[in-house]
Amino acid sequence: MEFNSNEPMDFDPDAHIDITLTDGRESRIDRNNSTLFTHLGELACFDHVFMQLDEDDEGLGVYVFRHQPAFDELVGFMIENLFPMRLNSTSVANCDRKAFKRSVARESKREAAALPDTVPEDW
Repeated sequence: MEFNSNEPMDFDPDAHIDITLTDGRESRIDRNNSTLFTHLGELACFDHVFMQLDEDDEGLGVYVFRHQPAFDELVGFMIENLFPMRLNSTSVANCDRKAFKRSVARESKREAAALPDTVPEDW
């Protein structure tokens, strides 16, 4: 048995999560296509996982931000399985800011749609 001191004994090189994207497409999150990004201080709201969808286009991908339900579980899996990470950044890329803004707008629309159109009579 050969031992590489950079990898733990229980390291799984094929660790992955199969997911269904919001548009219904099936995809796989693995070390080759996904990275965790964290930020310091007030920038922590921009923490996210980026999953590249197209090998030829580094900009084509999916964001999972801290405010989304799957974030904590996904990050735990990534940390446990030694996925690529860029931690404690002190700046946020413009493309990440724009994606965050779109994500918050979508979440706000979804939440607003779930609210009743009228105030209940018993209020």
